[in-house]
Amino acid sequence: MNAYYSEVPQRLCAYRKALEKTQKEMAEKFGVKQDHYSRLESGKTFLSYRNLICFVRNGGDIYYLITGKERYTGVIDAYLDKFKILRDKVELLKLILWVTYQGVSYEESNKIKYMRLSRHGSI
Repeated sequence: MNAYYSEVPQRLCAYRKALEKTQKEMAEKFGVKQDHYSRLESGKTFLSYRNLICFVRNGGDIYYLITGKERYTGVIDAYLDKFKILRDKVELLKLILWVTYQGVSYEESNKIKYMRLSRHGSI
């Protein structure tokens, strides 16, 4: 087994145990048989792209699984996660970029927020 990959199966196993799931339950979430999932955790079988997608879809942090390091998410990521519509995310990013480009202070950015809301008839 590759030295870089050797800890990935251990983290996969730790993740399952943290969820208090059996290998059979995790195998169902991954769309594989229990013996295949067991080989994933033991490192006898490498995780496939499909396995990684299933891991993410079931709430797993792929960055941590691969690197062993917690992924830092910033304030912008936290706000973007709250938006359900892509257009709204794009609008927020455009506003952040514009404010950054203009060199607007925090107090001035609050005025911009109110101007934007009033422009849409919300105030």
